[in-house]
Amino acid sequence: MADRVNMFSIVMKTSPPWVDYNNNKTYLGLFRDELSTQIKYAHIAIGHIENFKGEYTYHLFFGVQGLLCALANISKLLDDKVKRNARANNRARKLLLDFQIDADKIPLIMNRDLRNTSEHYDERLDEFIEKFPNHLYFDSISAPGISVQGAQYKIGRFYNKKTKTIQFMDSTITKVNDLKIDKVKAELQYLEMQIKQEATPNE
Repeated sequence: MADRVNMFSIVMKTSPPWVDYNNNKTYLGLFRDELSTQIKYAHIAIGHIENFKGEYTYHLFFGVQGLLCALANISKLLDDKVKRNARANNRARKLLLDFQIDADKIPLIMNRDLRNTSEHYDERLDEFIEKFPNHLYFDSISAPGISVQGAQYKIGRFYNKKTKTIQFMDSTITKVNDLKIDKVKAELQYLEMQIKQEATPNE
């Protein structure tokens, strides 16, 4: 066991050849696989949303959370505009170029607000406790609408069956209007086509 641990340590200390993305195409296969995996996860989540949008609440929101998470992971791989470390931006630019992906064709996937809706939910809960200590908190509700008499309240995750609107709590109530599942599917299909193509190297 000790030998295995030491070998793992040695391997991890050696920079993989694809890290700098220079004149090395090994990274394309790696990120093609990762993009493909996240696209599959997104399709599974969409199926969950479509199967349960009129039924049990937690199944629906499990699907919504899964979709947002998968789209976030895709966008983080491909977003070369967000301010972060140079390596991540360099990688995103290379992937867009080498897979010939037009970011303008995947606006929903690249939507940073949509991405942050689920990822920063812990911060929204902190803000609720700090700003609304005397309010009731309702979460994961699926109904045509909601009204509470005699008490102040805030709503966390809420699906309005009538308007087909997904709502996520923020410091103020913020709506993610219509997940536009059909458009998301089209964007995922576009990505699938691009990453299946043989990448054209761009030096």
